Amino acid sequence: MGIVLLNHAKVPGFSGGFIGVDIFFVLSGYLISAGLYKQYSANGLKSFNLLGFYSRRLKRLLPALAIVIIASIAMLFYLLPAEEAKLRISSAPYAATWLSNFFFAYRELGYFDGLAANDLFLHTWSLGVEEQFYLIWPLIIFGLMKLTQNNPAPVTTSGNGLAGGLALIVLAGFAFSLILLKYSPNSAFYLMPSRIWQFALGALVFFISDSTRAQICFSRNTVSSVTAAQVAGLIAIGISTYWFHTAMPYPGFAAILPSVGAALVIAASVRNEGVPLLSFAPLVWFGNRSYSLYLWHWPVLLIVEIIAGGLSAKAIAAAILISILLAHTSYGAIELPFWKGKFSKFNALITLTSALAAIAALAVISHFSAKIEVVKSSKAVAVNSSTPSTASEWRKDRPAIYEQSCDSWYASSKLQPCLYGNQDAPNTVMLIGDSIGAQWFSLIALSFQKEEWRTIVLTKSGCPMVDEPYYYEIIKSEYTICEEWRNNLLGAIKSWSPDTIFMGSSSHYSYTEREWREGSNRIWTNMLKSGANIVTIAGTPMLKTDGPTCAFREQNSKRAGDIIDCQTHIEASKADKISRLLQAEAEQHEGISILDLNSLVCPQGLCQPTTADGIVVFRDNQHLSDTFVRSLVSKLAPRIQQYAE
Repeated sequence: MGIVLLNHAKVPGFSGGFIGVDIFFVLSGYLISAGLYKQYSANGLKSFNLLGFYSRRLKRLLPALAIVIIASIAMLFYLLPAEEAKLRISSAPYAATWLSNFFFAYRELGYFDGLAANDLFLHTWSLGVEEQFYLIWPLIIFGLMKLTQNNPAPVTTSGNGLAGGLALIVLAGFAFSLILLKYSPNSAFYLMPSRIWQFALGALVFFISDSTRAQICFSRNTVSSVTAAQVAGLIAIGISTYWFHTAMPYPGFAAILPSVGAALVIAASVRNEGVPLLSFAPLVWFGNRSYSLYLWHWPVLLIVEIIAGGLSAKAIAAAILISILLAHTSYGAIELPFWKGKFSKFNALITLTSALAAIAALAVISHFSAKIEVVKSSKAVAVNSSTPSTASEWRKDRPAIYEQSCDSWYASSKLQPCLYGNQDAPNTVMLIGDSIGAQWFSLIALSFQKEEWRTIVLTKSGCPMVDEPYYYEIIKSEYTICEEWRNNLLGAIKSWSPDTIFMGSSSHYSYTEREWREGSNRIWTNMLKSGANIVTIAGTPMLKTDGPTCAFREQNSKRAGDIIDCQTHIEASKADKISRLLQAEAEQHEGISILDLNSLVCPQGLCQPTTADGIVVFRDNQHLSDTFVRSLVSKLAPRIQQYAE
């Protein structure tokens, strides 16, 4: 759980902390299978109480989940206007019913739906996977035991015969995961069938270690060999935590390392030999509270980011401390009473009936919270009267090209140009690139609006003008459509006979410096064949948090006497670094220019969501508002026009 929290908090060195979920799946498979086997063995297969199993899981998991969902929604609506809050809780009804993994696997987001992508209950997808596993796993273990036992009641023999069946589930489940990863990456990541092999691996650890043969084997092994297995498992987990990152296909083959690592640690630790890792008091304390900590940490991180105006080191420390305190309180006041305390004695039928009613009520509350219409006009941010007046409108303050068909994002590699100005004009200016390049459309179009100019726009959001492949986290696969589109574009540019080409990309792709240099050089070399002047617009720095949200909080905090810092310093930022790198490369080509406008976007090295006179600068954390870009036209048009001379 700790590495998941540190990963979500973006602490350096924990880029692969998401593998904590894989570890959890393996451990959960071990614990649930151990419990089921012991109950089957004690009561016999025919007398096992399946409803009792489900009721115990509901008493253990539902109360804390309900409290977290209700408290998080209430806090978010307190902090933000309803129109902003709703964007962040779309998954709430699904989280309440343990179906959020389906929601995240199949939802359709627009490219600029940044807040929805940062959903308050994004982390509950793994809880949905777990609950769906719980629904079928007792039946699978029951079936395997029926197949491997001559006399199913009572069961007293070891789990030797189950290991083969579980091994088949591990192999078949992993093979299915690989197939799904190839054809539907989101489904492979979020859905239970592609993760069942990890649960089955945990179960396999239990049944192998419980077998008579394993007992003999372990008794002959030395303590050092058990410790070696434990250390090997920890090393595998450590390597995965440090080296893995979100820009890689997952789960796939990569998931083997942390999953097997977890299996080794569990197998060694349960023998009570070597280092007693799982019985180490601080780990036991956190382990007991891990469910509550997992529930609370993600909403707390997002809410602290909203309140503080970003996740600074102090904000992260505060969020972690608050999460631990809430988890401790939640564990003692909510989890324990329903799990082992006075509310744990209700019979299965009463529990199931009450739980279903509670889930339905929670889903209804969540649904209407996500649909509620509330106007908080008293907290509206004062902005220039010529600009959109609400945060929701700020997000829609985009260039006109998005109302047409110029940008199909990842849907198609087909070239779909938008044409502006006099189509019979003797001169042509082109604007190409990703959404960061596209944000400058109004500046280019308004700078070349005389009769002798026409403007052609060809952009694809998320697709850099760098001739290098890359893994696109949003679609969880390599962005091959981008590569196809870019090749189509480069092959067709000469047919439009452009005089000047403006191109722009974000500076925040995960390319190495070599890839930036070589990929940009290949693009420039190809474009120079058209005979046009090539102008590369430097990427825009990113705010440390969402611009409209922080602007709202900043304005509100001034009334409350708090200090919200929405500023982002750009010194040594990635945008500045890549701009200088491209400038050095461009000097080696005649006909290539770098246009860096970031001193106007972030005056004196400070990026802010609004200007001093109230014009909205950022419509999210990285894209400029069209209103702001238009405000620069009178100042920049002469400079822009010089590139066409």
